Amino acid sequence: MAPHTVATRAAIVAFKVDGKTNNEITALTGVDTRTIQRIVARAIARGFDPDARPMVLLNHYFEDAPRSGRPSKRAEVAKRIEELVNSSRDERETETPEELDPLGELEPLEGLE
Repeated sequence: MAPHTVATRAAIVAFKVDGKTNNEITALTGVDTRTIQRIVARAIARGFDPDARPMVLLNHYFEDAPRSGRPSKRAEVAKRIEELVNSSRDERETETPEELDPLGELEPLEGLE
C-alpha cells in the first residue's frame, strides 16, 4: 500500500460513513478501492465506531502501525553523535570513552591515547 497521510485516511473514513461508495471516494481521493476497504477496516479494528454521532475521528485510528523488527544500531549511533555535536564543549570533555561510545562500535584513532 502506498503511504497516505493521516488526513487522507480520516477523510476516506468520513466519506465512507457519510454513505459515499468506494468508486466515489476513489474519484475524490485517488485511492484504490481495495485500499479504501483496508483503511476503513483498520480504523474500525482500532476502535472507530461508524454508527456514533457525532462522528469521532481520533488520530490513532489512522496512524501507521509501528514497524516490526529491531531498530538499527546505526540509528542509535547516529543519534548519539548528533547529541554530542549539539552538546557544549565542557560536557564533551567530561565524558568517559564508554559514554562517548555506548555500543562499543567505534574504533580508536591511531596516535590518540
